[in-house]
Amino acid sequence: MNSLCEQLADHQYAVALVLFVAGVLFFYVKQQSSGLHRPPRVPYWIPWLGSAIEMGRNPDAFFEKMTQRYGPVFKLKTVGKSMIYVTSPTLIQSIFRDSKHYDFHDIRMKMNEEVFLIPGAAMPPDLVKSWFLAHHRVLAPTSVPEMLKHYTHHAHHNVLASIAEMSGRKTRMADFIVPTAYEATGKALFGELFPARQTLANFQRFDRDFPLMAAGAPGFMLAKARRAWWNVISVLEDYVKEVELDEDVDVPPLAKLTLDVKQQGGWDARTAAIVMAADMWASQTNGLWAAYWVMAFMLFEPNGLAPLVAEIDRARTSWVSQHPEKTLDATTFHEFMADSTKAMPLLASAVQESLRISSSVMPIRRVVEPVELGGYSLQKDDVVIAVTRAVHLDDEIHPDAAAFRVDRYCEGKTFTKDGRSVPNHSMPFGGGVSICEGRHFVIGELKTLVALILTYATVELADRSGVRPEFDWSRLGSGIMQPRGDIDVIVRKREFSTLV
Repeated sequence: MNSLCEQLADHQYAVALVLFVAGVLFFYVKQQSSGLHRPPRVPYWIPWLGSAIEMGRNPDAFFEKMTQRYGPVFKLKTVGKSMIYVTSPTLIQSIFRDSKHYDFHDIRMKMNEEVFLIPGAAMPPDLVKSWFLAHHRVLAPTSVPEMLKHYTHHAHHNVLASIAEMSGRKTRMADFIVPTAYEATGKALFGELFPARQTLANFQRFDRDFPLMAAGAPGFMLAKARRAWWNVISVLEDYVKEVELDEDVDVPPLAKLTLDVKQQGGWDARTAAIVMAADMWASQTNGLWAAYWVMAFMLFEPNGLAPLVAEIDRARTSWVSQHPEKTLDATTFHEFMADSTKAMPLLASAVQESLRISSSVMPIRRVVEPVELGGYSLQKDDVVIAVTRAVHLDDEIHPDAAAFRVDRYCEGKTFTKDGRSVPNHSMPFGGGVSICEGRHFVIGELKTLVALILTYATVELADRSGVRPEFDWSRLGSGIMQPRGDIDVIVRKREFSTLV
């Protein structure tokens, strides 16, 4: 009897082995017949960590080396996750355009719930659809001028106050720029009643650990950031309750949208505050440091800020001569900026060039059904990462790509690779369905803030032998990278005679 059982067991094992081998062969033959293989896998030595350490040392050099060795599509394992990375502008564009095979919606909703703490029950599918459509309309280019008008009013006041406080003494540039920009953006989004500066320290504490949250780090590593986030939410919750009690208060469109959806979805004040906090993070985290980098890059140019100052002065002189009845102040500075767009091409180029160099955006997609990409077979549930920074630092597309060139984006410049035009040569806001909806506002606020600073102040390096701060690579893939360290500057109020 035992012998018979053993024979049956051996027989079952043999059958299972044959079926397994047949399955593997079938899959292999199918792949061969289609001419497609899986993306090459980058080897690694350390289990779980994979290539994380090598990538973290110098991400730019790492992705350049991997692209040269394996091509523009390859598979990496980092901190326990295997994902497919894409570095070609053409292939990245094909991913952005193909919502049939590449999904972002589920990733977005998961991040909203796990990182920003938006309750999943508060976002049923029909409400999500109407919310995103309305959100898109509020942040569309046609709606941005009114938002910029509010931003400029508050930024004008804040810039003048900061100049008066810091004039003539050495200060950290982040201390000069960040609080000023943060409050102006907060007021533009939520109105006069919102106590923006009250949230700044907690916002920064949360933002510091955002990359860890997005990567799914364990909770014990995030306790301080979570407390900080709830503190931000508490301030916004009080704001929601306050504005709902006063029907006459002026609520900006983005905040009003959330309050309207609150009524539609039956949210409580806490849920509305969480949604507003997520909007605030999206609008603040990149804009603050993008403004910092425009100033930092220009300060270390041979002529410093002088070329931008000269251009802004010429534009302002022209505008004042055309509007002799108006005084340039908090009310009219927005008009000056709106009327002078074509008169300040160098400022626009400086902003775009700073975004190109300082951004590290890695849009993520999940494959929902098998698809071919760059000659490779992608399977359902593969996770694909678009390495947009690799495009930004491609020397063929951007000659001398690692260098800051203030006029790189001035009129007449072209961007090509392999003899063909590259329309997505610069992707600081991502692309496709996950592109930053607030990008038009961010570009406008950056130009406005720099123009305000250079209109009313001179900014010089306190130590001309100093070096520009390096990037903090801990924010790899999370947007505009923050500086590791800072620079000392001396801010002085410009004499009024130089402003006419």
